[in-house]
Amino acid sequence: MERIEIIVRPPSDHDGRLLVADAMLQVLDTIRLLDEAQQAIAAPGEAFRWRLESASTNSPFAVVAIAEAVTPGADIDDHVHRVKSEFGSGLRKLVEAREIPWWMGQSGLDLAKSLFGRGANGISVTEIRLAANDAVAIGHAEADGGLAAIAAINPLQLDAELPERVAFGELGGVMVAAGKYRGKAAVQIRSEQYGFIWCQLSPDLVEKFGGEHRMDEIWSGKALLVEGRLIYAKGGKLSRIEVTGIREREAASRFDLDALLDPNFTAGLDPAEYLRQLHEGELA
Repeated sequence: MERIEIIVRPPSDHDGRLLVADAMLQVLDTIRLLDEAQQAIAAPGEAFRWRLESASTNSPFAVVAIAEAVTPGADIDDHVHRVKSEFGSGLRKLVEAREIPWWMGQSGLDLAKSLFGRGANGISVTEIRLAANDAVAIGHAEADGGLAAIAAINPLQLDAELPERVAFGELGGVMVAAGKYRGKAAVQIRSEQYGFIWCQLSPDLVEKFGGEHRMDEIWSGKALLVEGRLIYAKGGKLSRIEVTGIREREAASRFDLDALLDPNFTAGLDPAEYLRQLHEGELA
């Protein structure tokens, strides 16, 4: 089963004791931020929630939570792993590169700001252990960097006022899953710009590729181009694609740079001398 552990370490003053509100809210806001990542990545049939497995009020304050499928019996381990991976890389990207993670909207930024704010004042370190070899630590330096990154974000980047809309277009990405989304056959692709996107297939496409099982065998892991109706949610986030056409994206052909080289291009002149004569109009 997939787990996370959240450890909140107290500052050195105040006898090493945390404020109750700081400790509890730091855990709650972490879970809420994970939920925002889940909503952007996992389809309804992959939904899960976090159940408390254990908690320790000794110093440091620590909570362990287990992912539980909303649909009984559903296999969610891969989906939980993806959510945790995107959550961790997203927080690091926000702090280190000052880039908004693709799955984080205004509500997510508000949660991150609260996490960083307590990390800068009242909490020594918040450690979020996502896997055995993957943890995010928010100390004073990371908290200060995160707050600075959020403060520097241009509000226009969030497209907060954009209404829901539909556009027709094409999007490229790598297929990562095949199944059903909102009761319809679909594939999920990962796009560099939008992250994980579910692409609902028309009946003609389902018949052409032979259903979910065959589609998964043919296309899984391949770079695809999908075209159709792009459904954008409020705020400008791409919600899903209603696909009318799908094809494998061909890899860019490799250029032979040696074939482009012309050793006689400057007629034996030094490049600098060639450029001088060219500008002076001395070349025939």
